[in-house]
Amino acid sequence: MSIHQLYRPAGLLERYHITRQSLRFDSPVVVAGKYINVVSNERLSPETVYPAVVHAIHTHAALSALILHDPAKGSRPFFCRMQTINVEQAVRFLNKDDGDLGSLIEVEMSNRIDVNGNVPLWRLTVTSDNVVIFAWHHGIGDGQSGPAVLRTILEGLNKTEQSSSPQDFKAITVPKELSMTPAVEDLTNVSPSICKILGALASIFVPPSWANRNVWTGKNVLPSVPTTTKTNIRIIRIPLSSAAHLLSSARAHKATLTSLLYTLIVPILSKLLLSQPDSRKYKRLSISVPVSLRPLAHVPATAMCELVSAYQPFPAFCTEFSWERAAAFADELHQAVPPSRQTIGTLKLLFGHYEAYFKGHLGAKRKASLELSNIGAFKTAHTGGEPQAEDDAPRWRVGDTYFAQCDVLIGAPLQVFVTGSPDGGVNICVTWSQGLEDTMAEAFVKGLQIAIEDLSRHK
Repeated sequence: MSIHQLYRPAGLLERYHITRQSLRFDSPVVVAGKYINVVSNERLSPETVYPAVVHAIHTHAALSALILHDPAKGSRPFFCRMQTINVEQAVRFLNKDDGDLGSLIEVEMSNRIDVNGNVPLWRLTVTSDNVVIFAWHHGIGDGQSGPAVLRTILEGLNKTEQSSSPQDFKAITVPKELSMTPAVEDLTNVSPSICKILGALASIFVPPSWANRNVWTGKNVLPSVPTTTKTNIRIIRIPLSSAAHLLSSARAHKATLTSLLYTLIVPILSKLLLSQPDSRKYKRLSISVPVSLRPLAHVPATAMCELVSAYQPFPAFCTEFSWERAAAFADELHQAVPPSRQTIGTLKLLFGHYEAYFKGHLGAKRKASLELSNIGAFKTAHTGGEPQAEDDAPRWRVGDTYFAQCDVLIGAPLQVFVTGSPDGGVNICVTWSQGLEDTMAEAFVKGLQIAIEDLSRHK
């Protein structure tokens, strides 16, 4: 595989994730989808998957991107285009069904993406039960990029016209006309206000252990990067009937699924901490909630790109769920999206010294208690209108979908990832690593599952 040409320089947010992964601070981002053949029990095979992956490569420029970067020199990274891609090397087939899905996602998050060779910044795993697991470097795509690629693979599987000429899947040519979506700062205004600049400077020079001394954020970051990391994951599945009831109740109370989960999580975590004598000195939590900037940048959900920021409130401990708080947070989060762009703009204050900035987090107090990330429902191309003719009806569809990541070293000790499946169900992946004891993490997962079940039964 040889490099053909440069795509473009990496943007502020892309450089942020490129540096973190080069320092082994970040895991790959992972999505999974269950593919179902509606006319037979056909199993996904190289003969069906490889052409669909080629369709995705020909659609998303980021799938052919490599990173040119020398962290030691502090130089700006660039994205370059691969001339050819070995699809057979990028896709693997396993003899495991989705009963092992949690452990398979754990493995994907623990295995880092190779950025030093002429191999793509992503990989695809296909199980014997037709579950496709897509893992990619965070520098080439945000969470919503995962469903975008799974959707494109679905389109490839359902293409009625297959190429009659044989293809060499070990050397798929990348179209020269492909171009990556521009960086976020080239699509929308990320310039920080004076107040935002002062706050960012204060966060650099004032340690979190002092500024947020009454905020619980789990164990301190390890003083050095471990040789290996173990990521844990638990999956909470909310079936269609329960999810429909939760969403209906949320709409009736002017809340959203994200605000509902946020308002459930705060009392669950608060009660766990209040039950532990060593944690009673804390009064608040810090919840990081990623928000998509695609609407502001006028970029569709079908694109593979990096267009996300985050809102980070500091709720006081509380012990009860409240629909009023859920509705209030839904409005608060909606209002926070436009100004959240300024957080990306503050990365300019690093003047390129990303590596030194991140290394400064080692051994320090974490900046967040929990991350709550909802990438929304997986939507297929045909979402309504006139019914399709039988001959045009797709042979393949996607069932359950999953989304996970683990900011294993310096991020929040607990992370909650949410995605909606095409059939209306919702799946939640909870991940944790060194920042939290397993017993507390398991208690949190159990508490969240019970709270969701109780609320879904409540009339």
